[in-house]
Amino acid sequence: MRGRLKVAAPDNQVASKSSTAIKSRSEIAIFRFDGSGGSFVSEYVEARYVKLALQEARSAEPSVAAKLIYDLLRDLGSLQRLSEAREQTLKSIQLLALSLARRSIHAREWDAANKATDAWCESALN
Repeated sequence: MRGRLKVAAPDNQVASKSSTAIKSRSEIAIFRFDGSGGSFVSEYVEARYVKLALQEARSAEPSVAAKLIYDLLRDLGSLQRLSEAREQTLKSIQLLALSLARRSIHAREWDAANKATDAWCESALN
């Protein structure tokens, strides 16, 4: 998830602002640029990625779900910036991973991770 991106502005010029939103019909992609000319996805896009990954994992077989959750934690753990909502999402996903490892009933942990991710999405929009 954390590859460096070069993003071209709609007029094919490389965007040079510290952040920009590129709108295409009904889709919005939000990028932030670092000082070295690289860029990374915004916190909102990252939160949406987590939401989709959780949905995919929840519908998978338990062993596949565990692998997806561990991979998700690896992706999220490599990032430096931590908002309070992001940190709460990480904690909820870590508890979910522990539940999956114990092979215990984990509906409560799935729900908590989903709620935390929803709150993170909302927080990232503001």
